[in-house]
Amino acid sequence: MSEPIAVNEPLSVGEVVRRKTVEVADLLREFPAGSPALLEEAQRLANEQTQGEPAAVFAGVLAKLPQPLDGETARAYGTRLLVGVKR
Repeated sequence: MSEPIAVNEPLSVGEVVRRKTVEVADLLREFPAGSPALLEEAQRLANEQTQGEPAAVFAGVLAKLPQPLDGETARAYGTRLLVGVKR
């Protein structure tokens, strides 16, 4: 019989990166309709969402941010980021 997983086990850096990336994607999806997707804005949000986390978490979130597509809105960019993270 296997040991039950403890509820209070610390999360791996990869799992923290995934969760923080989801937070950034959710925030982007809340931007006003028609707002352009800007990588700099996504990077700013990543910085805000990873405050207090190890530098590897911020770097990991940055690595997951794709370049916005031409004409892409912030909401569409957030949705594309979210889909990429949940795969």
